[in-house]
Amino acid sequence: AQDAEPGAAPHAPPPAPPTPGAAAEAEKGPNLQIPPFVGGAARTQLEGAIARFERAFAQVRAGKVAQARPELDAAITELESVRAREKGLALPLYYLGIAYQLVTRNDVAVQRLEAATAIHKGFHEAWVELGDAYRWTDQDKKAEQAYDEAVKLAPDYAQAYKMRCLLRVAKQRWAEARADAARGLELAPKDAELAALEKRLRLALDGPDWPNKFTAESKNYVVHTNVDQAFADELSRQAELIRRLYEALFKESGPRGRKYVIVVFGSKAEYHQNGGPQGAGGHYDPQFKQLFLFRYEKPDDTWLVLYHEGFHQFLDSILSIDAPQWFNEGLADYFGPSRYAKEGRVEGMRTRPNPWRLRTVQQMIARKRTVPFERLMNMTQAEMYEPSMAGQHYAQAWSMVYFLAEAEERAYFPLLRDYFLALKKKKTAREAFDASFGKTDLAALEARWADFVGKLRED
Repeated sequence: AQDAEPGAAPHAPPPAPPTPGAAAEAEKGPNLQIPPFVGGAARTQLEGAIARFERAFAQVRAGKVAQARPELDAAITELESVRAREKGLALPLYYLGIAYQLVTRNDVAVQRLEAATAIHKGFHEAWVELGDAYRWTDQDKKAEQAYDEAVKLAPDYAQAYKMRCLLRVAKQRWAEARADAARGLELAPKDAELAALEKRLRLALDGPDWPNKFTAESKNYVVHTNVDQAFADELSRQAELIRRLYEALFKESGPRGRKYVIVVFGSKAEYHQNGGPQGAGGHYDPQFKQLFLFRYEKPDDTWLVLYHEGFHQFLDSILSIDAPQWFNEGLADYFGPSRYAKEGRVEGMRTRPNPWRLRTVQQMIARKRTVPFERLMNMTQAEMYEPSMAGQHYAQAWSMVYFLAEAEERAYFPLLRDYFLALKKKKTAREAFDASFGKTDLAALEARWADFVGKLRED
């Protein structure tokens, strides 16, 4: 959501998870040195494998994941060769553990890192990576035990506190997470990730530093603002109204016993001072389960951001995995421009074509510059937010959702429903696609979509 046109530009992307292998790019301590007893051809081979890994890792850190893959695969092959040859050596196992995380072979990463820590029990960097690999494989209890061991072995290792902090945040153990962030910052005061974590924890635990705070609590929401009570009450009412529309499409409710928290700042400057991403006019923080936005001069702009970001908050509560980008953003843009409607005593919201996306996608269709459905539906976060293409990706994702949800008396909605149900079963984006859209004639579907969207008009 941007300043002038809150519905026109891509919203701030969700925070990406930390890249595995922070220790590998930091100053190398004793555990990351090749032991002196390794010599000759074995040392030469291991040095070459590590150098190859580091070249690939630098590309990954720069966001060039696809370009890094051939070098990363070659590094894995060389490191596996060293592992087979030097069975009592922990170092190649450590680098393999990181490399397998980077190529999402996390079960193998766990095996290699468990072997590394069994050989060298004092290898605190490997314990942290093992904790990360456990998390990728949904073994959070073991992950925390691994981080605990790293802290015990190296109380001055900031990365261990950072990763344990992130785990505790995910478990909503915020006070413990805050203690970890504080200790990590004492050890690494220039660590930007730790500084951002500490700031967000402070906001989640203490709330904004407002001399006057107004709260409105409804069936599903708790709204905090420093504007005034009337604004808090109206925003709460709007949140409940749009939620009914979310539930009408998904026939779902969020978890019982927990209300959604919405924090609304009185100004754009204050929002950014409290951690709002630059260029954004609102965002949902999936780690802390809170929605943040600010009051726009025009009320309709405030509601648009609320409806869009509120859907991210809603979807996060009913999916136990991260939603694919096209689905999450396309649906948020589907709900964002909704309008209030009242018939008799019944009030609610109704959807309409998104005026900030429609012209863009119609131009894309006319110029034959659209992205094949299969590709867009399987894009990573980085691909979706590619700077020169993000606006087009957003526009097309919205139009696909609108078509599936509205065209021909919802004739194509079962495809969207089946895709959503696959995600609920923790299927990957590819698996969810194969279980739904992969079973239909995509060429024909895309042709009907292009014809439908091309004829749409603003409401």
